[in-house]
Amino acid sequence: MILKKISFLLFIFFIGYLSLHADNFPQKSIDGKGFYLYKVNRAEGFYSICKKFDVSKEEIIQFNPSAKYGLKSGQELLIPIKGVKVAIQETESPYFVHTVSAGETLYAISRMYHISTDSIVALNPGSEKGIQIGTKLKIPQINSNTSSDSSISNNTRNQYIFHTIAPKETLFSVSRKYGISVESVLKQNPGLSPSNFSIGKVIRIIPEQNNERVQKNNGPKTFLYTVKKKETLYSIAQQFDITIDDIRACNPGIGELKKNDTINIPVKESPTDISQALTHEDINQIYNDLYSIEKDGKINVAVLLPFMLSQKEDARSALYLEYYQGFLLAVDSLKKRETSINVYAYDTEGKSSTLDNILSKPEMKSIDLIIGPADNNLIQKTAEFALKNEINMVNAFSLKNDEANHNAHVLQTNIPHSYLYAEAATELVRQFGNKQVIFLLDDNNADEKKDFINSVKAELRHKNIQSKDLHIASDPELTMLNSSLPENSDILIISNSSTKNSVGKIIAPLTKLKDDRADLSITLFGYPEWQTYTKEYLNNFHKLNTVIFTRFYTNPTDYDWKEFQKKFYFWYNKDMINANPKYGLLGFDTGMYFLSVLKQYGKNFENHLNQVESSSIQTDFKFQRINNWSGFINKSFYFVYFKPSYIIEKRVIR
Repeated sequence: MILKKISFLLFIFFIGYLSLHADNFPQKSIDGKGFYLYKVNRAEGFYSICKKFDVSKEEIIQFNPSAKYGLKSGQELLIPIKGVKVAIQETESPYFVHTVSAGETLYAISRMYHISTDSIVALNPGSEKGIQIGTKLKIPQINSNTSSDSSISNNTRNQYIFHTIAPKETLFSVSRKYGISVESVLKQNPGLSPSNFSIGKVIRIIPEQNNERVQKNNGPKTFLYTVKKKETLYSIAQQFDITIDDIRACNPGIGELKKNDTINIPVKESPTDISQALTHEDINQIYNDLYSIEKDGKINVAVLLPFMLSQKEDARSALYLEYYQGFLLAVDSLKKRETSINVYAYDTEGKSSTLDNILSKPEMKSIDLIIGPADNNLIQKTAEFALKNEINMVNAFSLKNDEANHNAHVLQTNIPHSYLYAEAATELVRQFGNKQVIFLLDDNNADEKKDFINSVKAELRHKNIQSKDLHIASDPELTMLNSSLPENSDILIISNSSTKNSVGKIIAPLTKLKDDRADLSITLFGYPEWQTYTKEYLNNFHKLNTVIFTRFYTNPTDYDWKEFQKKFYFWYNKDMINANPKYGLLGFDTGMYFLSVLKQYGKNFENHLNQVESSSIQTDFKFQRINNWSGFINKSFYFVYFKPSYIIEKRVIR
């Protein structure tokens, strides 16, 4: 009993001690208000934290909405500093402004900037209830000491400065503001170009350490600069508004420049009208030099997949083997067009240690493109290797991984759900917004497609289009729907579920309604999963003029699809596995697209993707950067129309 009392007194003393030393915790300012940054300890509750910082539970929840549902060990909290404003460096704004684009969620934006959603909500009260396209959000500046995203590796979590382009700013003025070259701004933001440098865009600045070391001697002041790939004396002189002779004077005996050479750059003491130091033509030349096409006539591709060759084949490894077989058929097709291709295939076994061995192989650094791996836990390590060695990497399988958000060398072939739903909702309203829109809601699956339904309803509100909700459970025969529709009504029916059971609930009464009311024009809109129900409902889909959206689709009557099936069977003496998507086709489409891009534009093809047209059988490709410093996501998908004439039409939506 005595020991318990002593322990309790020690605990009270410890809490009191911490409250007296709160200033030892990291501090930051958000919109001029001071906060402590505090990580919750194991088994710690509101009581001890409130005592520690002399705040109430309500104040903690106000600035940390997720804390409303309880605290978790390691959770980072913003604790308001009462009556205190944290000092901010004059050169750094406490926040920058992000304009919300289609498909962006609060979570996606927090991952983009390596911060918590709570820190965004603290600056933008009400944003936790939803954000709209065009909304301007204040985003707190971060650095390596205050980043709340522990999943970002140390070599990625640099002291970024995010900058929102302001009126009258130019590439050159921004570069001078942060003490770096125009080329550095462009390299740090691969999605930025002289032609799209516009007000409101957010760019990421990483100050160059090799520009900080200034020499002081009897001659002119200079700083050390590391030469980058393809740079010349002329291009460097243009970047820093000096002459070639100025550089030669500080570097006696200088010869031909090579990558990673270190040279002295003179510091101009009193530049005159620096906003005009680089002309528009100069900056265009820097950009063109940076992204010029390099080709050596050979293509080296590494395929990293869990073939599990040391184990008995299972369903998963069989799919990845089929993907590789389809990819090899693409290689064969291009080799017939006199393209030299070397393929290095590695079995990752789904293990981190095996991947380490693969990435350490000497040939990996000379690879032009990496495809894979498939396992989400291996993608980050491969992406870091790709970034370090300037190799583009294709994430062809994982939807959960978000490396493409911040790694410029990652290309994700599957459009994420939020972007898919936003784009599909916009196209749906564009095509069918003139109809009477009715949502058929299955309350047993109310949450399954809630995000998509919300996206459609938001788009309808934006266009001032009315809609109506009908609950299937209260009207399974849709009699109320029938009686409420005047003659010659043109209606769009949208289900809130993709399950086979839900489809069965609405197909029969809608088909009967169509049979009974020939005057009605009905269009039924559905989901990617519906294409797997065609065996049971194909005739109904045609009768109800059904339209579905999907990332993958093969028209069973398509000539190219039939020819590919024959070719696959000829080469491998088997049919493809009955899966959606078909992995053999996925490998073929991916191979044909990327190998053709490599042949046309060489290894550094990423800034030429807007010039590439896809001609795929099952998966279309149209890559776009998520932001100016990110990698790419494939924004292309299909609308598939099951027409009453019993024709199936597949249309690409980009």
